[in-house]
Formats: sequence, structure tokens, C-alpha cells
Amino acid sequence: MDITTYFAREAKVAPEKIAALREGPDAAAFTAVEKNVLRMADGMSATPAHVEDTVFRELHKELGAEGMVELAAAIATENFSARFNHAFEIYPAGLAARTSRRG
Repeated sequence: MDITTYFAREAKVAPEKIAALREGPDAAAFTAVEKNVLRMADGMSATPAHVEDTVFRELHKELGAEGMVELAAAIATENFSARFNHAFEIYPAGLAARTSRRG
């Protein structure tokens, strides 16, 4: 979550939501849609991957087909990056602690 946290702060995501990620998808800080996005990410990242039908259907109602493709692609990209970094023992560089682009 290192670089993702940094970019979330840059995008003005509420600090409470960033902190709530450690609690998981049932944290009170998240909307129903956000909770299902996190559940989909958890499901896609599991081995073997499995997204609950109810989660998929509810998200599809909110996001539509194009939105679902975009969401699944974003999750898959982040999962690829995390697994690649893990395989090569690439560790966080401390970006989450940074408060600005300069340091």
C-alpha cells in the first residue's frame, strides 16, 4: 500500500478511509459500494480467486459493464504488481510516510 497510499493522499482521499483499509471491507468508514469494491479486490487477490456472486451483481448494478471491466482491470494490475514485487523482494520505499512530492 506504500505508493497507493501516497497517491490516495494526493487525490485527497479522506485519511479516515485510508486508515480504515486496515480494518477491511466492513469498516464503517466505507459506503456500501466501497465495501463491495474491497470485497471484489479481496476475492480477486485470493488463491484461488473467487468473487461472490452477490458482490459482483451489486457492483454491476452500480457500475455497469464498462465500469466492472475497468474495476477488474485496476484490481488485477495492482495484484500483479504486488505479487511481482513480493517475488523479487521489492519492499515499500516509504512513500506512504511522505507528505509532499518533494519529501
